Amino acid sequence: MKEFEAAQRVIDAQIEQVDADIAQCRSNIELLEAEKVELKRRRNALAPIATLPPEIITQIFSSSLTRIPHSELSAFHHYSRDYFVPEEKLEDVQMHEVTYQALLRPNIFTLCHISHGWKETAVGCQRLWSSIQVQPKTSPEVVSMMWRNAGELPVALDFVALAEDRETVDPRSFPVFSLLRDLLQSKIDRFKSIGIYCFEPELVNALHGRAGHLEALVVVGKVFDWFDDPVAYDQLVMGGAPNLRRLEVKGLTIPWASPLLALSPRLTHVVLTDPPVSTPESIADLVSFLRRLPNLNYLKLEIQIENDFEEGMVFSLARTADRTPIYFPKLHTLDLCSDDSGPIAAILSLLHVPRDIHSLTIICGTANDPNLDEAVLKISSCGRDPSDYVSPEEVEIDSLSATCWREQQFKWQVKGCGMFSRNTLALESKPAWVYIRAGNLMPRVPWSFTRLRSISVLCLPAPDDFWTTLSTLESLEIVRVGAPGAEPFFKALSKEPTRGAGASPNSSYGRSAAQVEAQANLSVTSFPALRAVWFEQWSSDGSQLLGGSAGSPTIADHTMTFVERFVGALKTRGSPVHLEETRIRSSPSDWLPHDALNILFPVTQCFIWGDRVYVRNLAQRGPLNGQD
Repeated sequence: MKEFEAAQRVIDAQIEQVDADIAQCRSNIELLEAEKVELKRRRNALAPIATLPPEIITQIFSSSLTRIPHSELSAFHHYSRDYFVPEEKLEDVQMHEVTYQALLRPNIFTLCHISHGWKETAVGCQRLWSSIQVQPKTSPEVVSMMWRNAGELPVALDFVALAEDRETVDPRSFPVFSLLRDLLQSKIDRFKSIGIYCFEPELVNALHGRAGHLEALVVVGKVFDWFDDPVAYDQLVMGGAPNLRRLEVKGLTIPWASPLLALSPRLTHVVLTDPPVSTPESIADLVSFLRRLPNLNYLKLEIQIENDFEEGMVFSLARTADRTPIYFPKLHTLDLCSDDSGPIAAILSLLHVPRDIHSLTIICGTANDPNLDEAVLKISSCGRDPSDYVSPEEVEIDSLSATCWREQQFKWQVKGCGMFSRNTLALESKPAWVYIRAGNLMPRVPWSFTRLRSISVLCLPAPDDFWTTLSTLESLEIVRVGAPGAEPFFKALSKEPTRGAGASPNSSYGRSAAQVEAQANLSVTSFPALRAVWFEQWSSDGSQLLGGSAGSPTIADHTMTFVERFVGALKTRGSPVHLEETRIRSSPSDWLPHDALNILFPVTQCFIWGDRVYVRNLAQRGPLNGQD
């Protein structure tokens, strides 16, 4: 037994020695690892990027750490991370996945793991941490570190909850939610920008006090049930936001007289899709709110009405004492939408819209709105000279809307050569300038026609006086009209030439008697600059043309009747009779009588029937030749 114990003690001593050797080796390995890290740092310090001053490195970091724009956050707000997606949406899904990862772990942390020097530089630069864009699954430690590293700088915060996080999980169950709510409630004066893209109203309720540094506030999300009345947030930012410039709220109602709106005089960008329900009192508050914003350049309102609210502009302005014009010299975008014309008319009767406004959208009324009147579309109704009105080059009017372009979409192109050379029209895609949707009534155009070069009327017949007004324009080159509503156009086109129309009260000053007499005898035709006419919505059976009905004897050859009516109007109009292009948008199956070409021959250089082109052959005076 003693021999066994002695042998065991010897082995235990050997084990202890091995353990000591292992510990020594591990210590040596740690020393070697530390030496290796130091050598790497010294090696990296020799790289050209490491020799740059910290100021330049931080500038590079700032350029690479761009904020996710508002448009992408709004789109991401509706993104659903499904296992399968349509192939045509794959590119959008990939873009949203990049956004998802950037919100989960902001890119600033990636820069901190590239090198020790970069980490020290990044952590020491407060402005790199002052933009916090996160989602519910972001770790609260990430937000805490970013808030801490931002120091005392104003912070820009965006919180975006995906559809799956809003609908299947209570956002309040995420740890980061409580942290953000506490920061918004206790540190609101530290924020320069707040974006809340989620369903949870607790974050909105946390916005109290005075936001002295706040420059932008965006809330996107429905915070009330569709079957309930909208919730009025009149306690939002009670102390006001004196530096607020951008306000965009979708899904909750802010009263016009609330402290947030009353104490934010520097607003330049306002989007409110759920404002207070329109009453004479709320309209008066809205007008007062707008008067406090002289620097406004973007205004979008979706005005709500009560179910029984059917009064017009006069009723809407009943409580508005000051009805002097409201001038917005810097306004470049105006977008107004309402189910009733009264509130829209009330607002437009006071707004002084700049002549060079970049975009104008007016949507009001329903398809059968009986209260629609000219005041709704009288954009320029503040006593300005007509020469200062909005003056587009092209206007298109259909059954429900009117759209204009600053520069016309129609462009002339030269085709063919020699005897078959001709000017032809092409319709290019250009961004719209003004959009108005105002029910099923023919709107009276609210802008000046001084620069109008093309008009498209694709609705029911416009009033005769509408076309009569157009017929006097010296700039109108192109008319595009629906064939079912062409008769009023034919009436205006067939007006006989008038004499003396060119004389003006001051035209005789400095002129001889002969010159005055010559001007008095000047013959002026209707549509003096007309070069092309397009007829749209062609009916194959003629049931909609010229008051006929399908199968009646008067339209057995309705194409000939239509062509004869058009050519007769041109000839009655007088010189110049000749057009460069006439087009009828027919279907491939529609038949064109050959005699119709012979009737059109004297009045047009080119006739287009559907996709078939007929060009005048100047070498002969016979029928026209067809070209596919």
